[in-house]
Amino acid sequence: MLVFHTPVLSKDSAIPYSYRSRAIIPSNNIEDSRVTDDLTTVNKDDVVVLGKKHKLEDAIYLANKDIKFIIDVADHKFDLFRHWFQTIPMAHTVTTTCEYLSGVITELTDFKNVYVIPDPTEREQKPIHIDYGKTIKLFYYGADSNFAKIDWWTIENSLKKVTDIDLKYMMNKRIEPPKSSKFFKLQHNWYHYEDIKTVKQRGLDRWHSIENWSFDRQQELLDWCDIVILPVVNDIESKCKGNNRPVDAIQSGKFVITNPGIPSYEKLGSKIKRTMWIGNLSEGLNFAINNKHIVRDYIYRGQDLINKEYLPKMVAQKWKNLYENISGNNF
Repeated sequence: MLVFHTPVLSKDSAIPYSYRSRAIIPSNNIEDSRVTDDLTTVNKDDVVVLGKKHKLEDAIYLANKDIKFIIDVADHKFDLFRHWFQTIPMAHTVTTTCEYLSGVITELTDFKNVYVIPDPTEREQKPIHIDYGKTIKLFYYGADSNFAKIDWWTIENSLKKVTDIDLKYMMNKRIEPPKSSKFFKLQHNWYHYEDIKTVKQRGLDRWHSIENWSFDRQQELLDWCDIVILPVVNDIESKCKGNNRPVDAIQSGKFVITNPGIPSYEKLGSKIKRTMWIGNLSEGLNFAINNKHIVRDYIYRGQDLINKEYLPKMVAQKWKNLYENISGNNF
């Protein structure tokens, strides 16, 4: 059996995305599979998937029991989880979300048996939407750590020079707002000290306007918007991200506008597949408004790609194939 191991959550905790995408969803689509938070229930003939929040003791326990296991690295968290440098060499195989992170894993650990299995979409496919009104409704969603890296004030002003916009944000908000210094972290060298207070207040006002994430509310806002806008930066953690955010947007029938920086996004927006806009954000917005027939083709190709590679059953088949190869000693 393929057993996905996830640590115990507190009773009040929402199920993290990595638990859903890298354990629950694939397991639900594989007949000979289950999810557990208790490794003592695992049998010697099982193959275990240890998620990114596994502990060193988990890998040692399985190794001592001579149970084959996979380490699933869903983000670049090597600075946070230093024990990965010990557990990855102990694993039979490593899985990850994208080719770029696969290369980083090999570079950092010299472990070469790394397989890319993308995150499945959690969304039902919706009709393609290109019926924009005079005011373009834009939607951004992502982790708070990603949101904090973006110079939103500059982006908003740039987009408003193209057309009227209504931009809504969603992320996993903390109970209390971040320290005020974070709201000018990226731009602290640009401003006169007398302007810093204004910059901090502007960031705080925006933080209060952000909606807290929930699965259903995200879908409501995906249905509400005309276009999903996903600005990114190209630091190492961002480069290692999978492409679940644009995939879910395309699956919901929406055009995606982003900029270069994340290789897995660029895979979706390549000249060959061309499923979304990757480039200057304002140019992308202008393109969407004035080329609706082309935008329709982009989204259509994107949804066709999702049907072939990102549906839960398609992703689960990749896990199943890997499990069968490992249990059958085929490599």
